[in-house]
Amino acid sequence: MDRKAVRSKILTGSLKVLKEKGARFTMDDLARCLSMSKKTIYKVFPDKEAILTDLVDNVFDQVAKDQKIILDDRDLSVVDKLRGILCVLPVEARGINFAELFRFREKYPRPYQRMESRIESNWEPTFELIQRGIEERQLRPVNPSVIKVIYESTIERLLYGDRAAEMELDYNEALEEVASLIIDGIKN
Repeated sequence: MDRKAVRSKILTGSLKVLKEKGARFTMDDLARCLSMSKKTIYKVFPDKEAILTDLVDNVFDQVAKDQKIILDDRDLSVVDKLRGILCVLPVEARGINFAELFRFREKYPRPYQRMESRIESNWEPTFELIQRGIEERQLRPVNPSVIKVIYESTIERLLYGDRAAEMELDYNEALEEVASLIIDGIKN
């Protein structure tokens, strides 16, 4: 297997053990899951933090791809596109306890910082969609930056706390509820 294929296999296995054991998974757990030696894993990734950081990037890269599909869909209204892009969560990421990752931010700061950075970036398509919705009178006039702050703050509270669990919602359900509240609040 080439390095790229091994890397992909390690990241896929990492998602699996992350869902099963949370951020407390060990490299032994990962090696067992993959039927691979730790030495092979360490040839591709220097440490667990590097794996977690790459997982964050992989999840957000998939979010961006899914959002592009939604944005390019000519059959969706502006409101439906906005709802879709605010609710994107790749199937692979469902079941991850993001709150636990937050608790490990001291031990693994890079994945945490990367997650924060990715949440706060690439808002231009969303802003353009909001502006188009306002121009087409599907949305009432709002400042897109305020929507961004509301969404980011809420997502960070859901991601980094046990709020979703307290509400007996999984993260995806909570995300859909947040998007509905925002969108229904700005629909014309």
